[in-house]
Amino acid sequence: MVKNFNAEFDKLKIKFGYLNNSRLESPDLLALADLPSIEVLRSKLLGLLKAPSTKLVVLLNTPASQLARVLQAKADKGA
Repeated sequence: MVKNFNAEFDKLKIKFGYLNNSRLESPDLLALADLPSIEVLRSKLLGLLKAPSTKLVVLLNTPASQLARVLQAKADKGA
């Protein structure tokens, strides 16, 4: 938010800041401002945790769906 204000008005000059009793210089604060929000990081982590189970379900479902397509093709050809 401060970074957007700084880019728009060019009046605010951030020289340093503090995080957990550690002094951060301006480049460090700008790098910190570029990090995604906690909600974005949580959703990415959830996607990473969910991906293997999704791949497993698709892998287990593939032979059954292929068999169903073969049987349907045979039924369509016989009719």
